[in-house]
Amino acid sequence: MNKKLFGTLAVVSLALFGCGNDDTAKKDTTAPASTESSAGTDNNREHKSANDIIEGIKNNSGDKDARPSIELGMNSGVQWKDGGYKAPLEDGKATITGDTTGEKVFIVKDGDVVEELPLENGAFSYEAEGKDGDVFYFVADDRLSEDDKDVDLEDADRAEEITLVEE
Repeated sequence: MNKKLFGTLAVVSLALFGCGNDDTAKKDTTAPASTESSAGTDNNREHKSANDIIEGIKNNSGDKDARPSIELGMNSGVQWKDGGYKAPLEDGKATITGDTTGEKVFIVKDGDVVEELPLENGAFSYEAEGKDGDVFYFVADDRLSEDDKDVDLEDADRAEEITLVEE
């Protein structure tokens, strides 16, 4: 939920920031000269950037368990078709390469972690073996380990479904 909230707040903040802050603009004469609050008046308001506002929201959110946004991209060996990644098989194998901003990438099949992929500067390569219709997931989440069973992909930092297809 926090990701959705922060995403929406970021878009709104950036849109407001994009409107600009023209300090030379005429003052609105229809607005009251000052406003009183329970803390008194604040005539020296400082304008903050969108990034400052978003950072303030994150710091004050109270959700200290929020997970970082992690990127996980597929570079070769897959095609985007029918709303998902498809890996064409050649002699029962498909080699898939990609990259991540995360610290670890795992292969998950049938809910179980089957392998941790070695990363080199965030890049990885995986040779999948299987038959037409087999499904597995690339999961970027440093909380996982190779012994994990019944992985909840909805709670993972980032997961991409790959379906093997015979071409």
